[in-house]
Amino acid sequence: MMLAVVLVATVPQEAEAQLLKRLKNRAKETAENALERKAEEAVDRAVNRAVDRAVDGYIDRAMTRVFGEKAAAEGTQRNAGMRELEAAMISLYGYGQAAGAVEPVPFRDLKALLPDRAAGLARTDDSGETTRAYGISMSQAEATYGSGDRAVDLAILDLGSMQSMALYGYAWLMTDIDVETEDGYERTTTFEGFPAFESSKQRQGGEETAFQVIVGQRFVVAANGRGVPIDALKEAVGDVDLQRLNELRSYGLSEEAAAAQEQQRRAMQGTADSLRAAYGTAGGVEVADFRALKALLPERLPGMVREDAQGQKGSAMGITTSSAEAAFRSEDGQAWMNVSITDLGSLQSLTMISYGWLNTQIETEDDTGYARTTTFKGYPAYEEFRRRDGETSASMQVIVGQRFVVSAEGQGIGMDDVKAALERIDLGAVAAL
Repeated sequence: MMLAVVLVATVPQEAEAQLLKRLKNRAKETAENALERKAEEAVDRAVNRAVDRAVDGYIDRAMTRVFGEKAAAEGTQRNAGMRELEAAMISLYGYGQAAGAVEPVPFRDLKALLPDRAAGLARTDDSGETTRAYGISMSQAEATYGSGDRAVDLAILDLGSMQSMALYGYAWLMTDIDVETEDGYERTTTFEGFPAFESSKQRQGGEETAFQVIVGQRFVVAANGRGVPIDALKEAVGDVDLQRLNELRSYGLSEEAAAAQEQQRRAMQGTADSLRAAYGTAGGVEVADFRALKALLPERLPGMVREDAQGQKGSAMGITTSSAEAAFRSEDGQAWMNVSITDLGSLQSLTMISYGWLNTQIETEDDTGYARTTTFKGYPAYEEFRRRDGETSASMQVIVGQRFVVSAEGQGIGMDDVKAALERIDLGAVAAL
């Protein structure tokens, strides 16, 4: 994300800028889907900090070299600066010096794989392009079927020299996702033996669906539908010859790039193994079904109605969590509360670290309120109450069986309201899951 923004600002050529803009938008869309999942928050905090430090440091060094040379030359050696920018982008985006050796499949060949009809709709438009700029090479073909309230957008993207970024731009490849909300769902799955991601959401204009398939860790087949059910969208993707795409996965790939690809795969596997060993998750833990957690959440609270409820399961590199959450609001809209149950799953060995108050006795008090460790129905708990600018907030966390976190928090409420909400959850049933 940050890299895409920086590069858009520094590359003036229109074609290259448009390419980077598309990459930025795709990364933003997939990142939003990934980061919104509360099931993966614990994993994200642990992994992202390490990744951010490494990536930010590398980007800073590369960009400093570019801007430093350009500034010193005062524009008289612009070509030299652009060559350095190209080298930096090759190194950052692709397979080091081998990145430029990846020749993408011509877009006309990809376009030929798009069907004439999709989800029963006739093709109304199509386009394609192959782009090469500063060490980045990509190719894509896309078509639109139908129009208005019933339409499908179907695209095939050859990541080309961006193959090494696939695991970052399509974050769901490294995770196991299962999310349900009041409006729809998102989940990872497989399709014809390839990793896939599907989603369906109800909007005011009708149902919006999406289906993505990664073929050979190089090609992305993506379909987005309006007013088209997910099964019809899958049929549209199935009309693309995915096996033929898979046969093209080595197209235009030099021996150096292929070796770098294998080296990266081994590095990713080594990172996964290290995380499993560090977190004590090598054996894997089967988490509770988030639907079972969701069933234990209260339907109503005193003076409040439930506005929304959702559940999710997420796993990455052997680290798995599951959670369910419900949102409540008072009838006058002045107070709200969120109640959640989280199964730490593979992360239960980190419970003592993530919830440091388990090892201590805490009792603090000042003019704004208090915080203290306590117990709730025999389980260790931590409660906090604050009053600032006439507004009150209260929260409590309860650890059940050193694995489940049952919590309630809100504003415009008191500690009695929080405890009343937690009273409506059967902690014994939580412990038995």
